[in-house]
Amino acid sequence: MRLVTGLGVATLLTAGAAHYALANDAPKKDEHAPAGHDAGKKSAGKKGGKHEEEKPVETKSKMELTDGYVHEWIPFPPFNAIALPGGDKFSYKPARGEMTVVFLVATWCAPCVKMMPDILRMQARTARLPVRYINIFTHDTKQDATGFMKEHGMKSGVLATHEVLATFKNPELPAIYVGDRNSFMLMRYLKASPQDLAEVE
Repeated sequence: MRLVTGLGVATLLTAGAAHYALANDAPKKDEHAPAGHDAGKKSAGKKGGKHEEEKPVETKSKMELTDGYVHEWIPFPPFNAIALPGGDKFSYKPARGEMTVVFLVATWCAPCVKMMPDILRMQARTARLPVRYINIFTHDTKQDATGFMKEHGMKSGVLATHEVLATFKNPELPAIYVGDRNSFMLMRYLKASPQDLAEVE
């Protein structure tokens, strides 16, 4: 499932702010207009020799109008895991102004192993951007995950807990989740491919 596609990390740095602006630019009803009248509408004409009474117009709240424009906001989830290679507690909470890209992989997942060099190269190319990358090993042991990190030259990674798997709904691997600068979910790829990775970048 893709919430937004065809946009890379650099382009998406401004996407969250744009969505936020759309939400706040939703049209509003004129609260001072007489009941039953809208700007730009003409009064009803005569019908059967009598003036037809206008029906009161239902005024939607700002939140309802906003929902109509942006449909649904999905907050990017915070979570706790195990930091590798040390084994300390790892806590993540979205930070405004910073994008987040989470990769869920496993040492036994052939597509994950195949994509890992490309994932690491992408992370290196965009290291100067305000983007936080988190590589999460799922259904793995600490020993297997740290060995994989050493083999691929990974500086950091985290080991998934039951909480992490529940938070991300135990996705099909490899999986990629992207959060925007306003801490909302922007992309989600399940069983991600190299083409999906190129879209993220």
